[in-house]
Amino acid sequence: MMRGVLKGLVHCAVIAILAACASTAPPIRYIQLSDEGVPLGTASSPIVMVDAVAVPDFLLRNELLMRIDQHRLSYNTGVRWAEPLDIGVQRVLATRLSAALDSFAVFSFPSGRSGRDLDWRVDVTLRNFEATGSDVVLRADVQLHPRDGQEILTEPFEARARLASSDPAVVAAGLSALLGRLANDIATRIKSINSATAEIDAPP
Repeated sequence: MMRGVLKGLVHCAVIAILAACASTAPPIRYIQLSDEGVPLGTASSPIVMVDAVAVPDFLLRNELLMRIDQHRLSYNTGVRWAEPLDIGVQRVLATRLSAALDSFAVFSFPSGRSGRDLDWRVDVTLRNFEATGSDVVLRADVQLHPRDGQEILTEPFEARARLASSDPAVVAAGLSALLGRLANDIATRIKSINSATAEIDAPP
């Protein structure tokens, strides 16, 4: 009888402790990459499609990634992305590319646009997109596909920026800014090639 009572008391105590721990656990924070305040382009060309962004598996977890060194990663289980990271990167990159090209005809795949309608198709493969130490880092391979079967251009891109703090919102803002730099780099290359092509096609 006494053993049963003690067992019941221990069981109740364990439940009470677990309930207390659950009630005092900090709430999960959600963050998002942002394109807020970035104006869309105003011209009808060039027409550009940003394909689905390829992201390595270690970046596809919901938790915010902090890199310790080349071989060690740390995931902050209390901070999570509010959307799949590849979708967020594609969304922000398309908006910032629209601004950088001054074209409202920049779309994210899938958009229903035929490949024959496009001036450019942009493929991005992320290698790194994370906070490391006091910096945020973006490394990616970029492929630019012009229309009419012209040569595909493949270029590596790398950018780094110092963080004001390690707050997750600051990290998300820093990563968003790096996507802006990637968009500017892509836009510069597209404009340069378009200008060179226009000079070649111009009548003597």
